[in-house]
Amino acid sequence: MKFKNPKNGEIYDVKDSCVDAGFCRDISCRTCPINLSKGWYTCADWVVNHPEEAAELVGYELIREGEDAGTTPISTENPTRAIAIDFDGTLFKTRWPEILSPNRGVIDRALEEQRNGAQLILWTCREGKLLEDALAACEREGLRFDAVNDSPEDWKRIWGTSPRKVGATEYWDDRAVNPNTWSAQENSNEACAATRAEKDEAQPDPSSRRGILLQATRCVCGDRDQDYGSPENSLSAIASLWADYIKAKYGVSAPLTGVDASAMMVLFKIARVATGHGKADNWVDAAGYAACGGEIEARKC
Repeated sequence: MKFKNPKNGEIYDVKDSCVDAGFCRDISCRTCPINLSKGWYTCADWVVNHPEEAAELVGYELIREGEDAGTTPISTENPTRAIAIDFDGTLFKTRWPEILSPNRGVIDRALEEQRNGAQLILWTCREGKLLEDALAACEREGLRFDAVNDSPEDWKRIWGTSPRKVGATEYWDDRAVNPNTWSAQENSNEACAATRAEKDEAQPDPSSRRGILLQATRCVCGDRDQDYGSPENSLSAIASLWADYIKAKYGVSAPLTGVDASAMMVLFKIARVATGHGKADNWVDAAGYAACGGEIEARKC
């Protein structure tokens, strides 16, 4: 039974083994729709006995008896569409080399392009174990690639070479710059400068110094006084309760103040950072508590 792969024009003649025929070369057994459908059959037996269903499941064309089994020539002017996609910052949010979370929109778009016939290339600087981690993360999102840091097979066959620059129709990268847009950008720079400045002022990068301090300011200077009372009153009350606990537990008098409570809350946040269980919010909270402690202490001067 013969099948044609429309992506690269290859022909697979399945007789005794799907693997030997190359039919499932680029498909993981764990996710292979044939393997999930075959029941007690061997994969090859199921394919031979259910050719139409097999072709539909894997996206191949069924070549019936008497049909031309030759490969379809691929035009050098219009090869199969290929998309080279960066991993860090594009497919996934990362803190090198840690993989944080998927960029769902990019992954969904890539899967849609793949369903529409495009070949996908993982285009990354990662190597070895780091590359394996990236591929595993993509696999968990249902994303499999036609090539990794390499041009698609049909592109290499067309051009007769595989240069270091991966051949593709499109390149998706969070750091990409398209020089064709420079002229339009330069013409609009002056008109947009004031707007960008206002936006940057209002919405700085939340991980920058200004962004962290702005978040801390919003936490301690917004409606917080109405919700929790003034920093002096609330932190002084916390200090008094801590002092009562220490007295009851250890029989030691500790004349704690709101300044002490502020300082220890800062240390509490720093401890979370030090043990690796903290989040970015800990830096915001630490800045807020430090500001409250400084204000309380200044009022006593």
